[in-house]
Amino acid sequence: MLQLDVNIRNQVNKLRRDLLKLVGIGQFADEANFQDPCLSFIVPEMICEYCNSCRDLDLCRDPLITPAKGNQPASIRCDNPDCQQQYNMSLVEEQLVLMLSRRAMSYTLQDLKCLKCKMVKDKNMSKFCECAGRFGNLTSPDDFKKQLKIFGNIAKHYQMSHLQETLDFMNSSP
Repeated sequence: MLQLDVNIRNQVNKLRRDLLKLVGIGQFADEANFQDPCLSFIVPEMICEYCNSCRDLDLCRDPLITPAKGNQPASIRCDNPDCQQQYNMSLVEEQLVLMLSRRAMSYTLQDLKCLKCKMVKDKNMSKFCECAGRFGNLTSPDDFKKQLKIFGNIAKHYQMSHLQETLDFMNSSP
């Protein structure tokens, strides 16, 4: 924010550079860039049943989320100022189950890549790459488990039982 003020921009840049040097991080390193700590999960192109407006719903950071109260699950209001109706959360849940199924299928059917030369495996029966490297997944199991955890948190927050059942089934499978 301080870099926006033209009068102190040079001093702020110098202070940032000095602070990064103190913690042993280079000025242009990836660690020096700001990363938003909040998760974001977007359901694309959700249509309001009342006004037919279409928008992308961010289920983690949307400002129009009505928080859960007691047994009442969280919900999301339409951003159209003339509408302000609640989205049908069963339709949102249906979209999430479809997204989860697609991600699971994508993870299951992913290509293998050589860990050494990064080429995609092109021969079905070979155990090693032509460069003598081993093959590994494009998407690691840990990344897929993080995605499942995000879906689980959404299912819990919005009390989506069908999504939770689908997740439980995927987690119980070997």
